[in-house]
Amino acid sequence: MLNDLKIIVIECGSRKIVAFSIANSFLVSCCSHDWLSQVYGTLHLGALEIESSADEGAIAVVRAGGQVLGVGTTFHSSQAVSGNGGAFYVEGTVDLEACSVRENTALVGGGGAVFVAEGGTFTAKTTAFKHNSALYGGALASNASAATTVLSSTFEQCNATESGGDLWQSGGNLRLEDFTSAGAAAGVRGGFFAASGGHLKAHFRNGTVSGAYATDYGGGVAVAASSSVEVVDVVVSDANCGREMSALGGGFYLDGDGAHLLATRLTLANTLEGSLTLPLGQVSANCQKGIGSGCRRQVWRGGGIYASNSAFLEASDLICHSMHADGSGACLYATGDTTRVNLVGGTVNSTTNASRAVALVGLSGGHHGVVTANLTAVTFANNRRGALLVSNSKTNLVGCSFTGDTALNPNGRGGSLYVDQGSELNGVNLTANDNLADVDGGWLFAKDSTVHLEGFTAAGNEAISKGGVIYADSMFAVLMSEFTIVSNTAREGGALFARACAKVDKHVPNNLYYGVQLKEGLLADNVARIGGALTGVESFLVARDVNFYNNTFKGLNPAGSASTWTPDAVYEQCNVAAGYELGSLRENYDNMTVRCRSTARIFLCSCLVRTVLVSGNE
Repeated sequence: MLNDLKIIVIECGSRKIVAFSIANSFLVSCCSHDWLSQVYGTLHLGALEIESSADEGAIAVVRAGGQVLGVGTTFHSSQAVSGNGGAFYVEGTVDLEACSVRENTALVGGGGAVFVAEGGTFTAKTTAFKHNSALYGGALASNASAATTVLSSTFEQCNATESGGDLWQSGGNLRLEDFTSAGAAAGVRGGFFAASGGHLKAHFRNGTVSGAYATDYGGGVAVAASSSVEVVDVVVSDANCGREMSALGGGFYLDGDGAHLLATRLTLANTLEGSLTLPLGQVSANCQKGIGSGCRRQVWRGGGIYASNSAFLEASDLICHSMHADGSGACLYATGDTTRVNLVGGTVNSTTNASRAVALVGLSGGHHGVVTANLTAVTFANNRRGALLVSNSKTNLVGCSFTGDTALNPNGRGGSLYVDQGSELNGVNLTANDNLADVDGGWLFAKDSTVHLEGFTAAGNEAISKGGVIYADSMFAVLMSEFTIVSNTAREGGALFARACAKVDKHVPNNLYYGVQLKEGLLADNVARIGGALTGVESFLVARDVNFYNNTFKGLNPAGSASTWTPDAVYEQCNVAAGYELGSLRENYDNMTVRCRSTARIFLCSCLVRTVLVSGNE
């Protein structure tokens, strides 16, 4: 028995359509609204143009066991009036190759072109999807255990009234390779792709997504709870969302326990000059479709990625270039209870926003609501308004570098890093060069937290006011070892300024670590009017095996290498060269102990010292 069907074009009034059946496939009248009512056998489609209208699956409802094979076919202007699948509703199998799928619509359902139902399989190769629209899944929607594969294909100007301008998925598996998407839009979330839970898996490889837009969140991709999305060698450019003061995740939005993004060589970029306002023609087109709020296209938090509510982000060799957010996190904003972030390698550079390129913001309420982040070998460079915010979070930095970041007024604190709200920051083998703060903390501003730096190098950083490298305010502990801090400048504390750093961290056994502790390091050629290397007020300082060399205090009423540490300061086995002072020119304090091995003359100016132990050149 034949299972194949040969298709011919016949006249039906003013329309050219096709109707011919064989075996147990289908049989319809050429003048009905349903072009192909049901497909149970195998249907071969060649170089035809097909359009139709029906409740759902306007061209064909492909039942389980049925198969449609299309090569060089054009499916256009078909409409599902009350159901899913503007062109195809798939329970069986549909394979398209070198096809054009355009201007198909599902008015109140999913899949403007194709809806893949439970158990269905859809594959498209070298196929163009253009100007398709639906309530969700402007081009494609897949459900439950469906399997969807798209290879070497393009999506252009598809849109969804609610979610998934190009693609929508709820369960099953989705795979895209060698693809491009341009100008996708959604009225709520997921301009390019929206995952709606159901333990789904989506894989995107070697593709570009440009100009995707969603009104509320996930301008490019929106990932819900229990959904896993993997991207490899994908570029997302000029993706955005635009409801003022609430739009989240210009490129990606991860929301809910189990929402997982695994990214390898993902690039997030803004190629448009200035802010993310898209060309007038595209904005007008989206506005005419009722998408957007006042057609304002600007993300509030997470210009590249927004992750919350126990989501998990893993990225290697991530590139964030020239990203923007009106609020926080031009590249990444991570928040919520127990959200996790792991970044390995990559570059975050030239971002512009109100507060930091990467923002890690835990919920208030202590250690149970923290964001946990591990950043390894990430390069931060030239980020306007700072590189990293750590708030009520635990962050580990290993082998990261910070160069040319700036914190501008009105905040102007922490040229690269801003740490607060009981956070814990651990850094190993970090470098900080040529960063600038308009106010305090040329590289780091830290408050009410714990900072531990090991193997730290800083040079050429500047704070206009205090703390050329670090400003520490009301800290539980600042612990720094094996460091080299040279040639940094500020008005007070060329290297470090500490204020009220004598708190005790209740989470540290026996309160062994508190105040500011420096061990085995070099402070050299730093410059300030007060405290060429170090200064502070109401703080506790311990310096062990620290070399002070050629730090300069100059200007009106200068005071030298370390001054105004109160009520206690201990210098143990330190080397002080070039004749600059330890002590204070401004105040007299008790309880200061100085133990130094001096290679040059030590001055303790106007400082009442109880005990002085000098070795070396006595």
